[in-house]
Amino acid sequence: MREAVELPPQAPSIGRWKRLLGPFHFTGEFWYRFPAWGVRVLPRWAVGIFVAIFTPIFFLTLGGVRKAIASNLAVVLGPCGFWRRQLRVWRTFWNFAWCLTERYEGLAARRQVECDADSVEEWRGLLDESEGFVLVTAHVGHWETGSM
Repeated sequence: MREAVELPPQAPSIGRWKRLLGPFHFTGEFWYRFPAWGVRVLPRWAVGIFVAIFTPIFFLTLGGVRKAIASNLAVVLGPCGFWRRQLRVWRTFWNFAWCLTERYEGLAARRQVECDADSVEEWRGLLDESEGFVLVTAHVGHWETGSM
């Protein structure tokens, strides 16, 4: 008889907490509207403080999500000790918080977005091509705003 294999928690169950907290559950609407509100009303210097306050709160309270992230990262980066695993998970939370914040800054804030480009003439040449081009990048933080 084969032993039951415990699968990694790639999609943590949300059950009773979701029912109890409703829109205040971490997957709820509130946590998408709140950062959008923050980047609209806070001065630019305060946005970093906003992220620095809420990221540790989510990191500490979302144990199931931490476990799922650690499991996913172990597949990609290999196994590691407890503290190194926590650092990996923390960096994932931190990067996600900033990606979400920057997304809302781009979509909801009334701030001028700054963009620097290297080799501008080469980019213009690519844009003039009738066949188009494929842009490959390691960073996908603003992929959803690329078409805007």
